[in-house]
Amino acid sequence: MGKEYPKWLVGCGVGCLAVLVVAFILGIGGFLAMRKVAGGFQEAQQAVSRVEGEFGSPEAYIPEPDGRIPAERMEAFLAVRDATSSVRGELGARVEELEAMTGDQELERKSGFQKFLRVMRTGVGAIPRIAAFERNRADALVAHRMGLGEYWYIYSLAYYSSLKKDPGDGPKRVHSGDNENIRIDGHTDPQEIRESRRSAMNRRVDRLFRRILENAVKGSKSAEKSPWIQAVEKELTALEEDRDRIPWEDGLPPEIEESLRPFREKLDQSYDPVMNPLEFIEFGHHGDEW
Repeated sequence: MGKEYPKWLVGCGVGCLAVLVVAFILGIGGFLAMRKVAGGFQEAQQAVSRVEGEFGSPEAYIPEPDGRIPAERMEAFLAVRDATSSVRGELGARVEELEAMTGDQELERKSGFQKFLRVMRTGVGAIPRIAAFERNRADALVAHRMGLGEYWYIYSLAYYSSLKKDPGDGPKRVHSGDNENIRIDGHTDPQEIRESRRSAMNRRVDRLFRRILENAVKGSKSAEKSPWIQAVEKELTALEEDRDRIPWEDGLPPEIEESLRPFREKLDQSYDPVMNPLEFIEFGHHGDEW
């Protein structure tokens, strides 16, 4: 079994009890740090709320009537990716440090409390970077006039559907358990972790796209169904039948493929496999409502 740490280690809410526990373990310095971290997540949540207040909830996003993604929207997406590159890199370094601990023989020789303390300190160091990512991306979305729904829509189509990136990409040893707590797992086969993450990510994307594609059908004002709407309806049926399906995994409609083609190289360069799961960090705030 891997070691599990509560949700506040990855920014899913910093509870008072958690803060008191950390204060007891790390002393007053740890308490002050955690209080600052809690404030960081409040700022991040406020930033995300501003995005949704201005552009609507993710599931309300409606694609362009002709199915194309305008070049300026692709440029906005890439600008948001660029704006978050630095903070993603810093967080990725912390994650790699945590993962390295699973094979650290010197750490294994330490007592259970000593191991816990070291992992705790490294994990606590990652927390503000998660908040910084969420806040940084929200600010970039507002600056480039893009909602979270449009961002996730382009992210999934560009990386998963077009470039065939694996939704299971992410850290090899740090992953979510069944109860959504964070598990630092030195025993489970990394391939098993990848497959579990892939299934979870596929289902998240499936739920999001069923809502977005339904919006596209409802928003169609033409009496005669265009090739785009026909493709949308066909894909909706496929997504309903297979909840692990990636949207248009058999081939994108020409409207989308042509929109992505000029940006293919830049999109490939902007992909961050380790931080892939972090891109859907806000999904938990919405997924249960869909």
